Amino acid sequence: MSRGIRVARWLVVVSAWLAAAPAYALCPGDCDGGGEVTVEEIVTGVRIVLQEEAIAACAAMDTNGDDQIMVDEIVRAVRALLEGCPGPVVYYDRDDRRRTNPFPDDFWVIEDASQRTGVRLDIAAPAATADVNGIFRILLREVNRLDGFSPIAHFVVELSEAPDLRSLPLSPTESLERGRSLGLFDLTPGSPTFGQRIPFRVLVRDDVSVLGLRSHTLLIFPSISLSPGGRYGLVVGAPLKSATGEAFRPSPFFRRALGPERPDDSAALRKVRRLSREVLATVAEREPELATSATLAVRISVRTMDDIASDLLAIKAQVESAPPPRFEITSVTPESSPTSAVAAIVRGTWEAPDWRDGLYLARDPSGRPQQTKTNRVGFVLALPKTSLEQPAPITMYQHGNPGSAEREVPIEARDYLAGSGFAVAGFTDNLNREVSAGAQNQEEAITRQVTAVFFALVQNRRIPDYWVELNAEQLAFIRLLKSLGSLDVLPVGAPDGVPDVDPSLPLTYVGISQGANYAPGLLPYAPEISAAALVVGGARLTETLIHQRPDDFVRVLGQVFPNMTAADIWVAMSLFQHGFDRQDEHNHGRFLYRQPLEVLGTRKKPSILLTEGLDDSLVPNHTTEALAWLMGPIPHLAPVQRPVPFLEVTHDLVQANIDARTTAAFFQFVPTGIPGLPPTPGCAALPPAIGGEGHYCAQDAPEARRQRIEFLRSALQEPAPRIINPFQP
Repeated sequence: MSRGIRVARWLVVVSAWLAAAPAYALCPGDCDGGGEVTVEEIVTGVRIVLQEEAIAACAAMDTNGDDQIMVDEIVRAVRALLEGCPGPVVYYDRDDRRRTNPFPDDFWVIEDASQRTGVRLDIAAPAATADVNGIFRILLREVNRLDGFSPIAHFVVELSEAPDLRSLPLSPTESLERGRSLGLFDLTPGSPTFGQRIPFRVLVRDDVSVLGLRSHTLLIFPSISLSPGGRYGLVVGAPLKSATGEAFRPSPFFRRALGPERPDDSAALRKVRRLSREVLATVAEREPELATSATLAVRISVRTMDDIASDLLAIKAQVESAPPPRFEITSVTPESSPTSAVAAIVRGTWEAPDWRDGLYLARDPSGRPQQTKTNRVGFVLALPKTSLEQPAPITMYQHGNPGSAEREVPIEARDYLAGSGFAVAGFTDNLNREVSAGAQNQEEAITRQVTAVFFALVQNRRIPDYWVELNAEQLAFIRLLKSLGSLDVLPVGAPDGVPDVDPSLPLTYVGISQGANYAPGLLPYAPEISAAALVVGGARLTETLIHQRPDDFVRVLGQVFPNMTAADIWVAMSLFQHGFDRQDEHNHGRFLYRQPLEVLGTRKKPSILLTEGLDDSLVPNHTTEALAWLMGPIPHLAPVQRPVPFLEVTHDLVQANIDARTTAAFFQFVPTGIPGLPPTPGCAALPPAIGGEGHYCAQDAPEARRQRIEFLRSALQEPAPRIINPFQP
């Protein structure tokens, strides 16, 4: 009898036993330990039974360790061949209408001739209980109008078991390393980085829902904004291990998608097979090992962003065509301390234009925002003592959150800005004056803000327009500041007829924390600003919120929507970012140096100093660094405290590196308590609660303030501002 006939008869016997055979936890028949059983390995097992090969040829067939292979063990191996090995899997099943992840996924992209790009999203709400289905329907109302996925929202991948962190590329640097278990690849035709890895960071979550359901989830945050209209592929491969050391395997659905077409394939399976093959074909050209071991491969098409600037461009034109906002001085308070560099604190109100109807922008028949009214809003102006001698240049200051101009403008002026001759002016943003005014503490203020946004979203199925309205108010406030040339209140009680400020001098901007977050939504539309110091900001709202209090989302949203798993919640948060994209100031950063817009007849943009404090617990370093890339990218000025793999390093003083009149750079400060890194000396000298927190260290260290002042002063004195290494003499 020939060998082929003998093997074939054995397989017939195995087939007869297969239906009655129990499933086992191990993976019998996986001779090479590759995480799956092949036909060749089954044949090897049969040949061992027929004594044509030694048992050493496939010890994995001997599941009970008795040094022999029986028919039942062959049956288990065949089951593993057909159904996949038992063990940890990467979840993926588009035939399961309850599952919300992985997300995003071009499975949900459909053709739509009404879209300029010919496609749009059509994400189905999960077939789930009313609470889960309902919140997804609310979020998807706006998202399903987009022609692709967000360039900055996080990705969600769910695993059946906790991963071994050592098998994951957690940092942007690790994510760029060839052969890593997780990769984001550029699939955009004609892209200069086609086929290459795109950097990201990974947050690993192990959460339990309010109903006790555990989720093991990877949240993947792109380190650079994905190209509008671009196409990408996310691939998970066999190097990913579980905490027990087992390799993750593809889900049964994806295993079938990797295989040949079959007559009974569902429409979902056929679409996933087509998309995943496109991804893996590109990845295989550079990383064949990852492609052949893929346990997940999804394609992601990114939305276009051409329209997100249109609202602020229209508002800017309206502001410029109208007279400067009216204002009234309500008090002038002389400074009481003889050592203060401040001469007086001026308080007043101004008529801030409002483009909203309720919580949302009002629009004319063509869709452009239209002003509906003005609001009387307070402002604060701190005049330096140098104003007693000559008119001072103005610095526009935007506070953090929670915060107020009433409190922070005098502090910033007294601490360092007035001492350098700057008049400091600012107003309180709308969230802090309309939503959380009167809050007794920061916790209450943030709770009020989050609650207001959440209930507006649920009630109206839209995120309220607080952020774009604030940027619009900032544009109007610049118009007010440029009209202050006749302001004369000094000396207090006996004005001398000499203006106290000089709006013809270069206007500068300082934004701290949320004030820095607002800046990318302002600066592309404000050529009047010469130089802007952005301290510990970056925006990307959802990434920032998750960074600050991830556990709260699982707990609080779980109480409202108890049937949501934690993985559902992370997908919902990504959908929220999709809906927020047009207001997220981070997205407007591309209109600075990367894609400068013409405003007031010029493409000139402000010079920018962007700084971070390492291990900032409030604004993730990742978003600040991503903003530095999106702006230009702008260079990382040495000394490099922690490498940023997607920014070039410069070791010299930075001046006129964007153009002959424009300078931009990114810089890092180090708080105390970071292992292996000596702190910035000025941070070490601060009280521990400030010097040990990156968010505050970068604000208050003397070196940080010195760098800021040199930058702002040079904007007044030189053709292009200078950015110095503040650690050098």
